[in-house]
Amino acid sequence: MIESIASVFIAFGKHFLAMPYSKVVLLLLMLWYLAKIFRHFNSKSRISKLFNIPNAEYTLVGTDLNTWLPACKLFVSGITGKPDAAYINYRSSHGIIGEYKSRKYKGNIKLYERYQVTLYMGMLKSKYRLKEISGRLRYADKCVDVPFDPDLYRRLVLIRDEAKKSLAKGRPINPLPIYKR
Repeated sequence: MIESIASVFIAFGKHFLAMPYSKVVLLLLMLWYLAKIFRHFNSKSRISKLFNIPNAEYTLVGTDLNTWLPACKLFVSGITGKPDAAYINYRSSHGIIGEYKSRKYKGNIKLYERYQVTLYMGMLKSKYRLKEISGRLRYADKCVDVPFDPDLYRRLVLIRDEAKKSLAKGRPINPLPIYKR
């Protein structure tokens, strides 16, 4: 068995070395391209499994988790962002934002995580004119659904200028937390 496999490799090697240079380069480029395509589809399914999203129903429009796939760049009302994963079901006009956190889930979502996912949900909904939107936070040990809160999204967009000034000064301009406003 091993001898027959070795003879196939030797025969292929002799044939490969006898090929003109241009054919060798073309063959290598084809192999590289096939590997890239395989990684592309494999990456999509891995990301979908990470966020428990059915591949058949939703289209991955962008991800920031993989260099082989394009990112979903969102820009709405002077706010920019790149969610870890953005999915759209074009039939039902429903979008899902997926955000990955490396920490373990401890029973509650931190405020900054909720704000980040809410901003991404509102931005995706606005960009693609979706009827419905939801979010999923993927922790190291659990995936948690995050409902869209349009009032919170509106308040976050309204404090855009305040956030820029706070970042420039290195401290909050308004010390009152967003959830108390």
